[in-house]
Amino acid sequence: MRKLMRKPIILLAGLLLALLDFALPALAAPTHKAVFVIGQSKYTMDGQEKAMDAAAFIGNDRTYVPVRYLALALGVKDSDIDWDEKANTVTLAMDDITLKLVVGSKTLYVNGQAKTMDVAPLIREGRTYLPARWVAEAFGYEVGWEPKSRAVLVGPKGNLPEPPKPPVNKLSQDGPIDLTAAKNGTLGVPENAVAPPSKWGFEPKIKRLDFEIGNRYATATRFDGSTFQVDLGMEPVMVSPNKEDVELIKKYTPACYKEGYNVVAEGFAGFYVPFIPVAEAFGVPRGNIVWDGEHLGVWGFYGHVEDYKILTVGSKNGVCKGFADNFTKHLDEAWEANDLLDYPLFVKDGVPMVGIGTVSDIWLLFAPHAGLSIVDGEGGGHLDAKAGTAYTEINHRVSH
Repeated sequence: MRKLMRKPIILLAGLLLALLDFALPALAAPTHKAVFVIGQSKYTMDGQEKAMDAAAFIGNDRTYVPVRYLALALGVKDSDIDWDEKANTVTLAMDDITLKLVVGSKTLYVNGQAKTMDVAPLIREGRTYLPARWVAEAFGYEVGWEPKSRAVLVGPKGNLPEPPKPPVNKLSQDGPIDLTAAKNGTLGVPENAVAPPSKWGFEPKIKRLDFEIGNRYATATRFDGSTFQVDLGMEPVMVSPNKEDVELIKKYTPACYKEGYNVVAEGFAGFYVPFIPVAEAFGVPRGNIVWDGEHLGVWGFYGHVEDYKILTVGSKNGVCKGFADNFTKHLDEAWEANDLLDYPLFVKDGVPMVGIGTVSDIWLLFAPHAGLSIVDGEGGGHLDAKAGTAYTEINHRVSH
């Protein structure tokens, strides 16, 4: 009985193998190479630059590429790219492979077989984007990521294209600062910027600066206790959001009122000092600072000349590049930071100014909690409203 059943079992197994072989897609070997740079409305395919009407971006910690251009880069013909608007479905066909993806769904269908992705296709500003890695790998390609140039690399397995070189454009001290490039992490370095001597930042030249409203000369204190005068180029001012607040200052904190040095500006309140001369006094080279009249940028954070913080007039928020993860591992990435300042960046007579109140926004230069920044020191500051004075100081050196 057992001998009689062996042949049917063998025949059935052979039939199943044949069916399985028939069901597996026959995919031609990938031959194309493509590079998509985050934030750029162009890409390269087999070494030739091509234009896009949308740019690749990062979302949910994954890279997204416009559907049509990703498909074309993989070798899919334009006629084999289909978008069903009613069903929000993208269909891509090449050789014997057909992919279907639905906007908002993490299910990828490969020849009708469902696979679960960790991200979903999405629509952004009227354009459909696909997760680059899942689509490319379904067609037999390998996908790589080059963090310095923020580029998605697509090519045959084991044969990825060369990543593009990071931009080397130099900025003048007058800018302009391209905020989009800053957010993408592709903003260049000021032409006269220098790298800090160590990961701790620049050596601080002074320990403390004392300011007085209406006095353009600040008193600097060295680490040995000796003092000297620093010309700020402009007097510190008290800024209030309305005239009523100026009258309250005049009545209750008269030391903070000086004729001609109490400025009314909606949305602002605090004791403001010129930023650039203060940063220089503490040890930041002038070549590492860029001011274009609207944006203020400082380069050289975390021991890297290309790491920056960008501020915008009227805002507390900023754009940062570079980060010290647990203050040990350097991360080369850019991000938008809320409340980077405690007081909005102010401008008076073309001079960028930062605020001091219960805290000092000069702390931007100092290290948080014994970490890394641009000046080797942890510090802060305070406004003495009764005296009409303020200070910023380094409490201690981080590297010591």
